[in-house]
Amino acid sequence: VGATARGLVVPVNNQYGSLLLGADAEFLFDTGGVTGTNTLSSLNDRIEVRIDPATNALLNTGALTNVRGAKVFSGEAAGQIGSFYAQGEYFDYNINRLAGLPDLHFNGGYAQASYVLTGEHRKYNPVTGAYGGINPKNPVQWATGGWGAWEIAARYSQMTLNDKAVLGGELKSTTVGLNWYVNSNMRFMFDWIHGSVAKTSAAPVSNDIGAHYDVFAMRTQVAF
Repeated sequence: VGATARGLVVPVNNQYGSLLLGADAEFLFDTGGVTGTNTLSSLNDRIEVRIDPATNALLNTGALTNVRGAKVFSGEAAGQIGSFYAQGEYFDYNINRLAGLPDLHFNGGYAQASYVLTGEHRKYNPVTGAYGGINPKNPVQWATGGWGAWEIAARYSQMTLNDKAVLGGELKSTTVGLNWYVNSNMRFMFDWIHGSVAKTSAAPVSNDIGAHYDVFAMRTQVAF
């Protein structure tokens, strides 16, 4: 059982650019875990290429018992000037516990930016409270030609699931990418991701069980 709320303001939105500022709050009142133990199964996350199943999440707190409830507070910002676009979010997780156990605090966030080389730009949509995608001015057409739209992008993200005796790990990722929007319905995404997971095993033996990785990924998306 939970509740969530999001609020935002858009102080700038004109032909030159726009700016969005927002905040979000989420509350978990019932973990849905084993009756009498108030168990939260875990908080976990995978690297930013969803190849392995969720059961292989490198970041994992394990089961958290005697959880009274949880709160998540976050802030967000996004903006667009011409063909340049940037956005970021920060999240603070608070796990409230019973039986004299200390509360737990985790955090994470990301920042990303992109630039459309062919001149298109993202538009703010007041209905969804978010920015839309790229609509190519010259979509690829086999009869008449056209290059579609090309976008370069970069992203940095961080997530920490370490606090007190909980050693869920810390993940840091840096991504650079190239996106090709063939038309308003299809795009190809090429990404190189460099990341690291800092994680140690719990006492009495403390071993480095982290990871370092480099990934090249290509995705295709078709939307209707």
